[in-house]
Amino acid sequence: FTTPKDAIYYLNDAGITCAVTFNIRNGIYIEADTLYQIAGASAINNITFQSEAGDSSLVKISQTDGFTGADYVLKLIGTDFVNFKKITFERITGVGYYLNLAALVNMSTNNSFTNCAFTTSGTGIHFANNNIYSANYINSKASKPLFLQV
Repeated sequence: FTTPKDAIYYLNDAGITCAVTFNIRNGIYIEADTLYQIAGASAINNITFQSEAGDSSLVKISQTDGFTGADYVLKLIGTDFVNFKKITFERITGVGYYLNLAALVNMSTNNSFTNCAFTTSGTGIHFANNNIYSANYINSKASKPLFLQV
């Protein structure tokens, strides 16, 4: 896959039958991605998106459309068992909800953000729609506080 969005489209359509890791090449990816409940995902058969170089400053997923389009950079809708490692999520244009970086909604559980950087003047990660908060793990390497909106 050439972009994270391409891999996400495939996951949403086809699901998985084993654990899957996507090593993302260095670059800036301008996209807004939505992951739904992935068929076959489980604690054993989990999905990982990670920086191929192991450096979050070298892989950036960003949304530059500040006032129209998606109100997030990454949205998990009922998504379970997905890990994000050493990736920067950035959104610096927009106001209100158009500054959200990630939204975990509709009971998204057992997801993790490990050593990821979050850059926004809005909400870092937004939990909504009867979400279970305790099973999601967030460890930010950002020097600024990470804002969680519940």
